[in-house]
Amino acid sequence: DALNDLLKAAAPQNDSALLAAMVADIQAGDADALYGKLERARAERLPAAFCDDIAGPLLREVGEYWLTDTALIAREHLATATLARVLAGVKPLDRASGKRPVVFGTIPPERHLIGTAMAAYVAEQCGFPAIVVAPGATVEEIAATAAHARAAGVGMSVVYFDAEHTVRELAQALDALPLWVGGAKAAAGPWTRFSTMREFAQSLYEL
Repeated sequence: DALNDLLKAAAPQNDSALLAAMVADIQAGDADALYGKLERARAERLPAAFCDDIAGPLLREVGEYWLTDTALIAREHLATATLARVLAGVKPLDRASGKRPVVFGTIPPERHLIGTAMAAYVAEQCGFPAIVVAPGATVEEIAATAAHARAAGVGMSVVYFDAEHTVRELAQALDALPLWVGGAKAAAGPWTRFSTMREFAQSLYEL
């Protein structure tokens, strides 16, 4: 915690101005400028801090603009695709860590994977190989993937749909395997619910 505080104090932290500049890039349709800002912000911050302080707030702000500016609905795809490109370009911290993988997925019928991509990025940077299951996978398919991979746990994104019953089914199918659930619609239950990537990273460190 002390090291995290020192790193946070040392990094540039004018996040409000940076987010405003990123929104301006999205409005202008300038994916290259947005990519450059996101990549610099990612390089300057710890993985969970980048997701909590930059990537997550940016996506929420773009979503709020939908209510007042319908032209930005099309730009939302630019934002998520650019963020996904940034995350995909990051090398895992240590493939030889010996840690078992973590399987990530979404609850049907959700098909947005950006939250899952951020969680997978955090896991990879904690030394856990990430396996991302394609959207639309069933509870049985997710559980089978975890079993086949001898996974350390499963992370699920629940953003748009109430899915407590489905998550409960998945928890039962996983038996005693750790299950992490995050997102705006994540419900409490016999699993670990996290509201920030910092909380998720802490759970991984405690395995």
